[in-house]
Amino acid sequence: MEQLNTQKIDITQCPQEEYVDIYNPDGTLLVHTNNLLLFDWICLQIKKRQETGYTVKFDNKIIEVDRNGTLQDYPDGIIGSKMTDVLLELI
Repeated sequence: MEQLNTQKIDITQCPQEEYVDIYNPDGTLLVHTNNLLLFDWICLQIKKRQETGYTVKFDNKIIEVDRNGTLQDYPDGIIGSKMTDVLLELI
C-alpha cells in the first residue's frame, strides 16, 4: 500500500516581490506596492494612454517609465524578478 506524504507545504517560504514606489508625473506618490498585478496594470494604463513622466523608485534608483509602459532599467531584484525566478524553476 502506498503511503501518502502528509508533509504540508510551508507557504511562509514563498518569495515576496520587493516594494517599489510609483510616482505621478508631478512627483507625487501614486502607490507603494509589491503587488505585481497592480504594477503591471499601472504600466498598461500608461501604455494605453501614452502617458509620460511616470517614474519608479527602487533601491534608491529613479527609473523612468516610457509611454509604452516599459521601465528604462531593470535592476536586479526589482518587482517581477521573483515571479520570473519561480516560473523558470517551474518549467
